[in-house]
Amino acid sequence: MLDLFLAHRGEMLSIAQEFGLAPQQAFALQRLQPDEPMKLSDLATALHCDNSSVTGIADRLEKAGLAERQAHPTDRRVKTLALTERGKVIR
Repeated sequence: MLDLFLAHRGEMLSIAQEFGLAPQQAFALQRLQPDEPMKLSDLATALHCDNSSVTGIADRLEKAGLAERQAHPTDRRVKTLALTERGKVIR
């Protein structure tokens, strides 16, 4: 799997750049599933980074209109990140 990832990483990053996305934003878009908001802490774990890094990634995705923060349905202390319609298309 690592060989497959490495073989296509350059192509994926080139495509992400066409949409004005940094690599971290592109990886986050890949992790977010359509119609399934993800807790920011779970996204941090999936991306192998700390929560403060995910906050910046989420900020940039929101600014680009690709994702939006939402309140967690059962825990108002938790924020989730969900793809917008534009984010689903770009993904």
